[in-house]
Amino acid sequence: MRIQRLGYPANGDIARVLETLGRTGPSVLQIGTALFPAGLRSPAEGFHTRDADEVALILEGRFQTTAGGETQILGPGDLVVIPAGEPNASQALEPSKVLWLMYAPEGTPAP
Repeated sequence: MRIQRLGYPANGDIARVLETLGRTGPSVLQIGTALFPAGLRSPAEGFHTRDADEVALILEGRFQTTAGGETQILGPGDLVVIPAGEPNASQALEPSKVLWLMYAPEGTPAP
């Protein structure tokens, strides 16, 4: 058993990887946290995509998130699933904390 305390990034970083599972197997699951100051947009301009499925649980704060051509305001308790390859962008409307998981299935690069 490994236990990770729900810690957040430090030194101005936005995201922190807490655990990576399956590094030597056919798929990889990364679990981490993110800390967004109010106003931060990811990416800074336009949209980005990932080679991994993303699951994010909003713990604190609010975001305006656009994914799959739909824009939503998200807050504490909202669980967001963004499939691999789907263009997306988020902006923190207030200081926010997120727990995230990235799952890269067999044949895709690790998140």
